[in-house]
Amino acid sequence: MFLRECIKLFKVQLCFLHCWALSTRLPIIRLYTYVRVAMLIFQTIGFSLSLSLMAESKWEGKASANLVGSTPQEVWPHLADFFNLTKYLPSIDTCYKIEGEDGKPGLIRYCSSTLTSSSGGSDEVVIKWCHEKLLEIDPSKWYFNYEALDNNMGIRSYFSTIKILPIDGGDEDGCEIEWSYSADPIEGFTFDSFLAYIDSSIHTMADNIGKAIQSTK
Repeated sequence: MFLRECIKLFKVQLCFLHCWALSTRLPIIRLYTYVRVAMLIFQTIGFSLSLSLMAESKWEGKASANLVGSTPQEVWPHLADFFNLTKYLPSIDTCYKIEGEDGKPGLIRYCSSTLTSSSGGSDEVVIKWCHEKLLEIDPSKWYFNYEALDNNMGIRSYFSTIKILPIDGGDEDGCEIEWSYSADPIEGFTFDSFLAYIDSSIHTMADNIGKAIQSTK
Protein backbone atom coordinates (compact mmCIF):
# COMPACT_ATOMS: atom_id res chain seq x y z
CA MET A 1 0.00 0.00 0.00
CA PHE A 2 2.76 2.44 0.96
CA LEU A 3 4.70 1.63 -2.20
CA ARG A 4 1.65 2.27 -4.40
CA GLU A 5 1.18 5.69 -2.78
CA CYS A 6 4.83 6.57 -3.46
CA ILE A 7 4.50 5.59 -7.10
CA LYS A 8 1.31 7.63 -7.42
CA LEU A 9 3.08 10.67 -5.97
CA PHE A 10 5.98 10.13 -8.34
CA LYS A 11 3.64 10.08 -11.35
CA VAL A 12 2.11 13.40 -10.25
CA GLN A 13 5.56 14.94 -9.94
CA LEU A 14 6.58 13.56 -13.32
CA CYS A 15 3.52 15.00 -15.03
CA PHE A 16 4.06 18.41 -13.43
CA LEU A 17 7.74 18.55 -14.39
CA HIS A 18 7.03 17.43 -17.93
CA CYS A 19 4.43 20.18 -18.47
CA TRP A 20 6.75 22.75 -16.99
CA ALA A 21 9.63 21.64 -19.22
CA LEU A 22 7.52 21.98 -22.35
CA SER A 23 6.37 25.45 -21.34
CA THR A 24 9.85 26.87 -20.87
CA ARG A 25 11.88 28.25 -23.79
CA LEU A 26 15.30 27.81 -22.27
CA PRO A 27 16.98 24.53 -23.40
CA ILE A 28 19.29 24.41 -20.38
CA ILE A 29 16.34 24.56 -17.98
CA ARG A 30 14.53 21.87 -19.97
CA LEU A 31 17.64 19.68 -19.81
CA TYR A 32 17.93 20.23 -16.08
CA THR A 33 14.28 19.28 -15.67
CA TYR A 34 14.70 15.96 -17.44
CA VAL A 35 17.82 15.20 -15.42
CA ARG A 36 15.77 15.74 -12.27
CA VAL A 37 13.07 13.45 -13.65
CA ALA A 38 15.65 10.73 -14.33
CA MET A 39 16.96 11.09 -10.80
CA LEU A 40 13.45 10.67 -9.41
CA ILE A 41 12.98 7.53 -11.50
CA PHE A 42 16.16 5.96 -10.15
CA GLN A 43 15.26 6.94 -6.59
CA THR A 44 11.84 5.32 -6.93
CA ILE A 45 13.33 2.15 -8.42
CA GLY A 46 15.89 2.01 -5.61
CA PHE A 47 13.18 2.45 -2.99
CA SER A 48 11.13 -0.37 -4.53
CA LEU A 49 14.14 -2.68 -4.56
CA SER A 50 14.90 -1.84 -0.93
CA LEU A 51 11.38 -2.79 0.12
CA SER A 52 11.65 -6.03 -1.84
CA LEU A 53 14.98 -6.91 -0.23
CA MET A 54 13.59 -6.16 3.22
CA ALA A 55 10.66 -8.50 2.60
CA GLU A 56 13.03 -11.27 1.45
CA SER A 57 15.70 -10.81 4.13
CA LYS A 58 16.95 -13.78 6.10
CA TRP A 59 15.41 -14.80 9.39
CA GLU A 60 18.11 -15.37 11.98
CA GLY A 61 17.44 -16.28 15.58
CA LYS A 62 18.20 -18.61 18.44
CA ALA A 63 16.60 -20.04 21.55
CA SER A 64 18.01 -21.97 24.47
CA ALA A 65 16.97 -24.05 27.46
CA ASN A 66 18.84 -25.09 30.61
CA LEU A 67 19.20 -28.59 32.05
CA VAL A 68 20.14 -28.22 35.71
CA GLY A 69 22.10 -31.16 37.08
CA SER A 70 22.80 -32.75 33.68
CA THR A 71 26.30 -32.58 32.22
CA PRO A 72 27.06 -32.02 28.51
CA GLN A 73 28.48 -35.54 28.40
CA GLU A 74 25.15 -36.93 29.60
CA VAL A 75 23.06 -34.81 27.24
CA TRP A 76 25.13 -35.22 24.07
CA PRO A 77 24.16 -38.85 23.19
CA HIS A 78 20.49 -37.85 23.21
CA LEU A 79 21.11 -35.00 20.75
CA ALA A 80 23.75 -36.71 18.63
CA ASP A 81 21.30 -39.43 17.54
CA PHE A 82 19.95 -37.83 14.36
CA PHE A 83 16.81 -40.00 14.36
CA ASN A 84 15.47 -39.71 17.90
CA LEU A 85 13.36 -36.55 17.51
CA THR A 86 10.22 -38.59 18.11
CA LYS A 87 11.45 -39.37 21.64
CA TYR A 88 11.91 -35.80 22.74
CA LEU A 89 9.73 -33.67 20.44
CA PRO A 90 6.14 -34.97 20.47
CA SER A 91 5.10 -32.81 17.52
CA ILE A 92 7.32 -35.02 15.33
CA ASP A 93 5.70 -38.43 14.86
CA THR A 94 8.06 -39.91 12.26
CA CYS A 95 11.85 -39.66 11.91
CA TYR A 96 14.06 -42.14 10.05
CA LYS A 97 17.16 -42.42 7.87
CA ILE A 98 16.96 -42.02 4.11
CA GLU A 99 20.64 -42.32 3.26
CA GLY A 100 24.15 -41.85 4.60
CA GLU A 101 26.29 -43.20 7.42
CA ASP A 102 25.14 -42.76 11.01
CA GLY A 103 26.92 -39.93 12.79
CA LYS A 104 28.64 -38.68 9.62
CA PRO A 105 28.08 -35.54 7.54
CA GLY A 106 25.87 -36.26 4.54
CA LEU A 107 23.37 -38.26 6.59
CA ILE A 108 19.78 -37.48 5.51
CA ARG A 109 16.67 -38.01 7.62
CA TYR A 110 12.94 -37.84 6.92
CA CYS A 111 10.81 -36.07 9.53
CA SER A 112 7.06 -35.59 9.50
CA SER A 113 4.19 -34.33 11.62
CA THR A 114 0.53 -35.23 11.25
CA LEU A 115 -1.82 -32.27 11.53
CA THR A 116 -5.60 -32.16 11.58
CA SER A 117 -7.48 -29.20 10.14
CA SER A 118 -11.21 -28.55 9.87
CA SER A 119 -12.53 -27.80 6.40
CA GLY A 120 -16.15 -27.77 5.27
CA GLY A 121 -17.35 -29.25 8.54
CA SER A 122 -15.06 -32.27 8.37
CA ASP A 123 -11.57 -32.98 9.70
CA GLU A 124 -8.75 -33.27 7.19
CA VAL A 125 -5.46 -34.99 7.99
CA VAL A 126 -2.37 -33.26 6.58
CA ILE A 127 1.15 -34.68 6.79
CA LYS A 128 3.92 -32.08 6.83
CA TRP A 129 7.33 -33.54 5.99
CA CYS A 130 10.91 -32.47 5.44
CA HIS A 131 14.21 -34.06 4.41
CA GLU A 132 17.10 -32.79 6.54
CA LYS A 133 20.82 -33.25 5.86
CA LEU A 134 23.52 -33.40 8.52
CA LEU A 135 26.31 -31.01 7.47
CA GLU A 136 28.74 -31.12 10.38
CA ILE A 137 29.00 -32.84 13.76
CA ASP A 138 31.65 -32.49 16.47
CA PRO A 139 31.30 -34.69 19.59
CA SER A 140 34.23 -32.93 21.28
CA LYS A 141 32.50 -29.55 21.07
CA TRP A 142 28.98 -30.94 21.44
CA TYR A 143 27.36 -29.47 18.35
CA PHE A 144 25.98 -30.35 14.93
CA ASN A 145 24.41 -28.39 12.10
CA TYR A 146 22.04 -29.38 9.34
CA GLU A 147 19.97 -27.98 6.48
CA ALA A 148 16.46 -28.54 5.15
CA LEU A 149 16.14 -30.08 1.69
CA ASP A 150 12.92 -31.20 -0.04
CA ASN A 151 9.78 -30.48 1.97
CA ASN A 152 6.12 -29.48 1.78
CA MET A 153 6.33 -27.02 4.68
CA GLY A 154 7.02 -23.86 2.73
CA ILE A 155 10.75 -23.91 3.54
CA ARG A 156 13.02 -22.53 0.81
CA SER A 157 16.29 -22.30 2.71
CA TYR A 158 16.98 -23.32 6.30
CA PHE A 159 20.25 -23.92 8.17
CA SER A 160 20.42 -24.75 11.86
CA THR A 161 22.97 -25.43 14.58
CA ILE A 162 22.23 -27.23 17.84
CA LYS A 163 24.92 -27.18 20.52
CA ILE A 164 25.47 -27.79 24.21
CA LEU A 165 27.13 -25.20 26.43
CA PRO A 166 28.23 -25.73 30.07
CA ILE A 167 26.54 -23.39 32.54
CA ASP A 168 28.94 -21.07 34.38
CA GLY A 169 31.81 -23.03 32.89
CA GLY A 170 31.24 -26.04 35.12
CA ASP A 171 29.65 -29.39 34.33
CA GLU A 172 28.30 -29.76 37.88
CA ASP A 173 25.92 -26.80 37.41
CA GLY A 174 24.26 -28.33 34.38
CA CYS A 175 24.29 -27.26 30.77
CA GLU A 176 22.41 -25.26 28.15
CA ILE A 177 21.06 -26.46 24.80
CA GLU A 178 21.08 -23.75 22.14
CA TRP A 179 19.19 -23.93 18.82
CA SER A 180 20.16 -21.26 16.28
CA TYR A 181 19.03 -20.89 12.68
CA SER A 182 19.18 -18.88 9.48
CA ALA A 183 16.28 -19.19 7.04
CA ASP A 184 14.36 -17.53 4.28
CA PRO A 185 10.86 -16.44 5.36
CA ILE A 186 8.77 -19.59 5.85
CA GLU A 187 5.23 -19.96 4.57
CA GLY A 188 2.63 -19.84 7.33
CA PHE A 189 4.94 -18.13 9.84
CA THR A 190 6.03 -14.66 10.80
CA PHE A 191 9.51 -14.05 12.15
CA ASP A 192 8.15 -13.88 15.71
CA SER A 193 5.90 -16.93 15.44
CA PHE A 194 8.71 -19.07 14.02
CA LEU A 195 11.08 -17.98 16.79
CA ALA A 196 8.36 -18.83 19.32
CA TYR A 197 8.04 -22.30 17.73
CA ILE A 198 11.80 -22.88 18.03
CA ASP A 199 11.79 -21.65 21.64
CA SER A 200 8.90 -23.96 22.56
CA SER A 201 10.55 -26.90 20.80
CA ILE A 202 13.93 -26.53 22.50
CA HIS A 203 12.32 -26.28 25.93
CA THR A 204 10.23 -29.38 25.26
CA MET A 205 13.32 -31.27 24.11
CA ALA A 206 15.32 -30.15 27.14
CA ASP A 207 12.58 -31.21 29.55
CA ASN A 208 12.24 -34.65 27.98
CA ILE A 209 16.01 -35.22 27.76
CA GLY A 210 16.35 -34.21 31.41
CA LYS A 211 13.68 -36.71 32.43
CA ALA A 212 15.37 -39.46 30.42
CA ILE A 213 18.71 -38.77 32.10
CA GLN A 214 17.23 -38.66 35.59
CA SER A 215 15.42 -41.95 35.02
CA THR A 216 18.78 -43.73 34.61
CA LYS A 217 20.40 -42.31 37.78
